[in-house]
Amino acid sequence: MRITITISLLAFICLSATGQQAEIRGSVLSKGSFKSISNLDVVLYEDNNIKYGHTTDSLGMFDISNVYPGKYELFIFLFEDVVYKTKIDVSAGETLTLYGLVIGNNAMSSVIEETVIRKPRGSEDVTKIRLGEGDPFGPERGSIGKTQINVKARNGALEVGLGRPGGTVSFINSNIGMIGPAPRTFAGLSGVEVIDKGVPARYGNFTGGGVRYQVKEIGVTPENYYQVQSTSPFDGYHHNLGVLYFSRALLTRSHFVNDEELKAMRLGISLQANYKFQADPNPNSVKPYVLSDEAASQIAQDPLVSSELIGGYVPAATFLGNADLTQVSARPDAQRHDFGGRMKLSYAPNDHFKMDFVNSFDYTNRRISQSNYVPMNSSENPLQQYRFLNSQLKISHKVIEPYNQSRELKRDSQFVSKLSYVIDLNYQQSNSEVSSYRHRDNFFNYGHVGTFQTVRVPTYSYVEDGQTKFIDENGDERILKNYMELTGYRDSLIGFNPGKSNPFLGEYTSFFYNKLGESGSFQDLISIGGLSNGQNIPLLYSLYANPGTVYGNYSKSFQKRFSASATTYMSLHPHKNHNIRHDVEFGMNFQQDINGSYNLNASQLWQLMPLLANSHLQNVDRSNPYFKRDNNGRFTDTITYPTFVDVESQKTFDENLRTHLMATNYVDINGNPVTANSYIDINAIEPQVFNISMFSADELLNNGSPYVSYAGYDHTGKRTNKRYGLQRFLTDKELRPIDAFAPINAAAWIQDKLVLKSLIIRAGLRFERYDGNQFVLKDAYSIYPIKQVSEVSEINGIAIEHPETVRDNYVVYVDDAKNPNKIVGYRDGSDWFDESGNPISDPNFLANQSSSGRIQPMLVDPENQELTINSFKKFEAQNLFLPRISISFPLNTSSLFFMSYDKLAQNPSAGQTYLPYTSYYYLQSNLNGVLGNPELKPRVKTEYNIGFSQAIGQKAGVKLSAAYANITNDVNQIRIEQAYPYSYTSYGNVDFSTIKRYTAEYDFVSPHLTLQASYALQFADGTGSNANSAATLIQSGQPNLRSMFPLVYDNRHTLKSGVSFRFGGDSSVRNRLKYKGPQIGKYKLFKDIMLSASMQSISGTPFTAVQRAISEAQATNGVVQRSQTKGNPFGSRMPWTHNLDLNIQRDFSWGDKTVSVYMLVNNILNTKLITNVYRYTGQPDDDGYLNSPHGLQAAQSQIDAETFAMLYKLRMDNPGNFGTPRLVNLGAKLNF
Repeated sequence: MRITITISLLAFICLSATGQQAEIRGSVLSKGSFKSISNLDVVLYEDNNIKYGHTTDSLGMFDISNVYPGKYELFIFLFEDVVYKTKIDVSAGETLTLYGLVIGNNAMSSVIEETVIRKPRGSEDVTKIRLGEGDPFGPERGSIGKTQINVKARNGALEVGLGRPGGTVSFINSNIGMIGPAPRTFAGLSGVEVIDKGVPARYGNFTGGGVRYQVKEIGVTPENYYQVQSTSPFDGYHHNLGVLYFSRALLTRSHFVNDEELKAMRLGISLQANYKFQADPNPNSVKPYVLSDEAASQIAQDPLVSSELIGGYVPAATFLGNADLTQVSARPDAQRHDFGGRMKLSYAPNDHFKMDFVNSFDYTNRRISQSNYVPMNSSENPLQQYRFLNSQLKISHKVIEPYNQSRELKRDSQFVSKLSYVIDLNYQQSNSEVSSYRHRDNFFNYGHVGTFQTVRVPTYSYVEDGQTKFIDENGDERILKNYMELTGYRDSLIGFNPGKSNPFLGEYTSFFYNKLGESGSFQDLISIGGLSNGQNIPLLYSLYANPGTVYGNYSKSFQKRFSASATTYMSLHPHKNHNIRHDVEFGMNFQQDINGSYNLNASQLWQLMPLLANSHLQNVDRSNPYFKRDNNGRFTDTITYPTFVDVESQKTFDENLRTHLMATNYVDINGNPVTANSYIDINAIEPQVFNISMFSADELLNNGSPYVSYAGYDHTGKRTNKRYGLQRFLTDKELRPIDAFAPINAAAWIQDKLVLKSLIIRAGLRFERYDGNQFVLKDAYSIYPIKQVSEVSEINGIAIEHPETVRDNYVVYVDDAKNPNKIVGYRDGSDWFDESGNPISDPNFLANQSSSGRIQPMLVDPENQELTINSFKKFEAQNLFLPRISISFPLNTSSLFFMSYDKLAQNPSAGQTYLPYTSYYYLQSNLNGVLGNPELKPRVKTEYNIGFSQAIGQKAGVKLSAAYANITNDVNQIRIEQAYPYSYTSYGNVDFSTIKRYTAEYDFVSPHLTLQASYALQFADGTGSNANSAATLIQSGQPNLRSMFPLVYDNRHTLKSGVSFRFGGDSSVRNRLKYKGPQIGKYKLFKDIMLSASMQSISGTPFTAVQRAISEAQATNGVVQRSQTKGNPFGSRMPWTHNLDLNIQRDFSWGDKTVSVYMLVNNILNTKLITNVYRYTGQPDDDGYLNSPHGLQAAQSQIDAETFAMLYKLRMDNPGNFGTPRLVNLGAKLNF
């Protein structure tokens, strides 16, 4: 019997069963009559095993519920005959609508031309990325950005949606955002979903989009996967990858589908591990230059040479020539090791209950290549070690299912057909440490040059006509003149021993010591060019670090996230009609973050210690003079004094150091033991003697010129596990504890997806509560409390009558804060008024009326201008209501209309909103920096999407869509002008932007050929591109200027395409496809080969051109020059970038095993991908400075103009201006 039918599938893959499981619904109709067909068996197979199934009812409908995400084969049987077969990719959170599927045979052979589901695109809530189909564009997450128009890959990370970079959040198996890296490879994942429009209410805290990684379910059939990949045969970058994955059911159980007993997993485990080594993680089109071996050896032997121009000695690298440099394929000392792993344990005692425990970790060990270290000092590239742990426990329980005990649908018999809940507990922690590669946490090795042996030599002054009265040792009063009087001591250098910690610095200083000899002083040695402990070799022409320069900083940080989420799902049938259903979801989430950091200027500790040691021994005791006498007891000519011991001036460091030295019986160079009041020569002591715990917090904070900064750690770098509060910081000078940044986030949501046949309306409301959980100033314009109008009724006994327009809560400004005589103005928030209550735009008007020319508020306590807790208040939690709605419905059997409205919010980053107490306490010392703003609010995006999707036949489709986004409360720098006691720069929610995006997408899917092509036209305009883009305006005196310009991430045109062709080969385990390709006789030339290619063409982003060539190559080392803008700000654009990637894969199979060998070539044409240009020339490798008159003049003023020009040109080839060159990856995969 031959049956030809049409299947109309409405596959609603949603979270109505659990947080991960899906539902597949559909109906089967006969072709021609379009009558429903009952009693057909619809079965899902996974790995040739039956997993799920159902029988069509009298309406020809079926409902397969509680399907775990994964890849399946869907079969429809009429009796024993297969009448339809297709592959289906089931993913959580998707709504998939399928139309017009036609098949024609009542029985299928073992090798078939598979039917491929064709649907109008756009009906899904997310963009689903299929995995495991050969990974045609690469096995790592960055490959997703090659073909997806709504995804950008930035240094391996993914950016999704409309808005500033940093608006994307990754999820793995849940709706809880990750603080660590997303999965590096696709191994062990069943799919990746891109969430950028029609965002379900369960997702939050992002304004760009989300990327959800779905971990594979553990099946009954074991699964094994091994992969290796390397570029080593082709280049010096050595990008080598190894991956393994296996999955096992440790225990099984029986369950029934249509009265057939099947095996299911009761207890299972899966393990995934990966390792990646990269000699140069970020290669670029410009190959670097380094010192030749001969030049490096010569400099190490003779680090200094004489210079006639300066009449002294300079580093030998000052006179380098072209012959001293050699070009290499990869940056030296930039290697990176990445280890990652994931374990999943699943326990499912029955079909209703499931518990998953997923634990993943990542470890990175890498050398951070410093751009100014590359040619001559790469061996000092710092080391970073990063660790990330993510542990998740998820419990899923189905309380009500739409089946009876016989697995028959009871869709019309109950109001609630499904009810389930999911509990998700999650703990994440990341730790990072950046240090000297050689010194790690041996802080006192960082700046150690060597030990300096000095002798304290007394210094005297001659007193000619003295009138000072003295009491001598006999008690007699004496008045002397024309005598020598002891005034203090100085160091006389007698020896220097180079240290072992930094041999080059030691040899460098030895050179000058040998020139000076023992006759000079310690200060003489430094003045002629020698280095004291804590000093470094100067930069070479402000361009590069000289050989031997030591990396001097140490830092570490941690981030923790505790979260708990509970979600309930239910399906309601208020009319008991299968075609009308409400999928209701509601839940809540709590999240606590804890962020801490520690930064130490380790090398500079050697500069601090001499200032702290002997602080109580700095003066002589003039009350006890000693008169030098001859043998006859007569006074000669000299008066000396003992050292005055000022116990109150002794520093904590000095006291702790002495205690340690005395406990260890330390003796000085003269063999004298250290006592409580003996002089300690810091530079004569070896570094291992010192310990960071010898310092007090105040000593390291150094009155606002700090050697350390910390939060969540103490000043010695030890983690603190409790919150001390502001008051403890203000009063405890030894510890000065600073709490970690610990914001609290909570959310609740409700969502209803109404299904009216093929019309789907999803409406949701999300409530988010953000609590910064830190102290904020009551008034950003003063760190001391200011009186309000209601508190000022008289000044100096004279009654005050305020203007009627001034309200009681306005603050008052006077002519003198300490001795006010009159009111000069008022302020309400950031709005200023003169003494008559009239608005003014410039607060300098009030400052000019004060006695000092500076703003003078009327303080609550003008005599006590010290920071107290009274100036602060707790952060006021922000409550946000974020509605979301999406609608999709078919216009006919092959076209679909969809639209969505999303309100999204994202909390401010820690770097912009966290402000340690020290920033207030030492405000005067922080005026040149940018202070965080603890009162920042979340930024909010409102986005509209509308689109149309059209299926073309069974295999092709097009999609047209338009999006508009408005983003408010974005962060940028602001100037708090005329704050008291000092104006300062901070961050504020002052930026806004609008983004318009139009996209056109085409795709074609057949068993052999897959083709994707897309184009996007975007207009992104706003008042700021990032949180620091207003810095130039503030420096030019225009802090409040807000104008709309193109944003720096505005890629006006984006074209992406991808094509993959599988030739097949009849016996291929992977594809089971008939061979389509050339052959000679029976020999099939391209049997089991897959060819894939992806192409991206992206227009350049905006930049601001300048009229005058400036030294941009030196700007990275702090040499800042400015020039007037040429044309409009952001009116110029960088050039287009074009990239083509190719992948060739060959499958070999025997039995149930498949080995795939592939060659993946990125940037096969080896085009220079320009990512940045210099603003004067618009070129990536020339800033125009050397050819300008002022540049030529600057070059001629250098010690050696030719060396300067050579190094300057080298510096202009900035690696950050270019993308990745051609990379050829050779790889192999084994599946069984």
